[in-house]
Amino acid sequence: MIKKHFKKLVSVALTAVMALGMTTTAFANEKDTLNLDAALMEKGYPQIVLDTMDEDTKMDIYNEGDIAFCGAVITYYDENSGTYSEIDVNEDGTYIAPRGQISTSDLSLSFTYSRSPAAKNTKLSYIKVTYNYNWLNLPFFRWQDPTSVSWDDSKFQMTDNSFSKVDKYDGYVIGPNGELLGPYTNQTHSSENGYANASNAGVSWYADLKGYIGVQPTKLYGSGTFKLAPKSTTTSGSTTLYGHYVHPKAELGLSVNVSSYGSFSISGGSNYDERGSQKTISW
Repeated sequence: MIKKHFKKLVSVALTAVMALGMTTTAFANEKDTLNLDAALMEKGYPQIVLDTMDEDTKMDIYNEGDIAFCGAVITYYDENSGTYSEIDVNEDGTYIAPRGQISTSDLSLSFTYSRSPAAKNTKLSYIKVTYNYNWLNLPFFRWQDPTSVSWDDSKFQMTDNSFSKVDKYDGYVIGPNGELLGPYTNQTHSSENGYANASNAGVSWYADLKGYIGVQPTKLYGSGTFKLAPKSTTTSGSTTLYGHYVHPKAELGLSVNVSSYGSFSISGGSNYDERGSQKTISW
C-alpha cells in the first residue's frame, strides 16, 4: 500500500511539474513572439515613443489592459556639450522633430503618460506614468542621476504601492582570471519598489549608473513607473505633469525634492546638467 501511494504521489508531482513547465514556457513564448509594438500602437502609442522603451516596459503597459496613450516628452542629451534636444509627442502621435543631430546623442530619456480606462468621457481610474532612460553611449560620469515627476496635488495622489524602478545593463561579466564572459543582455543591476523621497505633489528616485563591480557594461538603461489616482470623480478634464532629470558631473550625492506642484529643488552640489519638461494631458 505504501508503494502504491508513493507511486501515486510521484505521478501527481511529475504532472504538476510538467504543467508548471508548460505554463512557464507558454508565458516566455508569449513575451518573445507577441508583437508588442503592433499591440501598443493599437492603443495609440506612437512608434517614436515605443523606440525609447525596453521590452519589459512595453509588456508592463500591455498587461494594464484597458489603457491608452495620452502623450510623452522625449529628451536627447549630449554629455560632452551638456546640451539637450526635446520632442513633445501629442496624444494623436504628431510631433515636431527638434533641431540638432539626435543620432549622435548619448542619452535618450522619456516620460510617457497613459490613462485608464482608454475611452474618453468615462470615469477616470488612474494615470500611469512611465519613465525610460537609455544611454546610447556609455556616460563618462557614472553615478546616480536623480529623476523626479510632479503632479497637481489638488487633483491627484500617488496610488499606494504602485511605484517601481529597475536599472539594467547589457555587457560582459569579468571571470576569475580576468576573462570576459558573455555577452549578456537584459541583466538587472538593481530593482526597487521604493523611491528616494516624495511629497504630496511629486516623487523622486535615482537612475543607478554606478557600482558595476565585476561587470563590463556595454549599455545602461532602465525604467520607472507609478500611478496617479484622481481625488474626486471626473469623467473629463486635463492636467499638466512635470518631469525633471539631473546628470551629476561629480560624485556629490545630489538629490531632487519636489517642494510643491511643479517646483523642484536640487541639493548636494552645483556641478551637473539638468533638464525639465512638462506635458498637458487630457481624459
